[in-house]
Amino acid sequence: MLGKLKDYDIFENNSDKYQHNPAFQIIGDDVWTTNIIPHLTQQQVAYLRSTCHYFYDIECVKQLKQEHRIKLNNDVLKALKRKMQIFARRGVDNDQTFVSKCQSIRLQIHWDCYLSMYPFADFLMLGKSPKRIEDDITSLFTKKKKKVDWQPLPKNVEQLHLEFEDYKQPYVVQSMFNATEATAEHEKDNMSIRRQSRLKIRECREEDEWKKVIKVLLSKCKDHMKSIQVTNHQKEHYEGHLDLLLVISEYCGPFSHLCICCWTNEIRQVIERCKIRHLEISMLSLHMLQSIHCLDDQSK
Repeated sequence: MLGKLKDYDIFENNSDKYQHNPAFQIIGDDVWTTNIIPHLTQQQVAYLRSTCHYFYDIECVKQLKQEHRIKLNNDVLKALKRKMQIFARRGVDNDQTFVSKCQSIRLQIHWDCYLSMYPFADFLMLGKSPKRIEDDITSLFTKKKKKVDWQPLPKNVEQLHLEFEDYKQPYVVQSMFNATEATAEHEKDNMSIRRQSRLKIRECREEDEWKKVIKVLLSKCKDHMKSIQVTNHQKEHYEGHLDLLLVISEYCGPFSHLCICCWTNEIRQVIERCKIRHLEISMLSLHMLQSIHCLDDQSK
């Protein structure tokens, strides 16, 4: 016989033994990040991240600490809030070495994102009926919200880079309907709605929530900001894709350098409010040139 369970110390309180014996110390995040995960295959790492919150959390912290990158996709507002919660829970602000060296942060917004948290997008993807969509939306905005801590960007951040990634593959709308002509047309309309709404923040029902999140995100570094850059690798510059920059500029102090992917007349307000001295625009059309030709005269 194997004997009684108690003979194997299974139910014994050995916390003191583990605490004082280095051999029993709990493996920390840094050990997983530097010594274990690099030896796993990409498939194994992806599996760990997708099945365990712990590994997802330490991967997010790794991206922030080692790459100075915050990866955002799908519902960007929801993703950003979740990352800020993870950083707060993991106490990244307590790592003084990281805080002192972190002068640049890249918000990497992936191709399948939509900034507006547009509620129809996910529901239409599932092919739900209009009544079900309405019920789901009602439920979404009547939930009692829990109070959570959000971690701002480190105080030494001077450069903020908003990077819109390019499409990696054609986006396919999956539906629970049968493949009929009517369904194909329905999915085409849904995709059009998603494209039109995906990068908008202003004039959407989550605009105030966006402003609240950005205000917290920049609360420590807003007065130290020197440069903001917007890079768009997408083939199309959708309407509203500069909304995030416009919201961020509302909560930043003066900064001297602005590099943007294209022009909209609202950038004038950013230039005046933030006292921009150096402006770079990577893509200009004739219409854009006509709209900014008198910018220098107005700024004098």
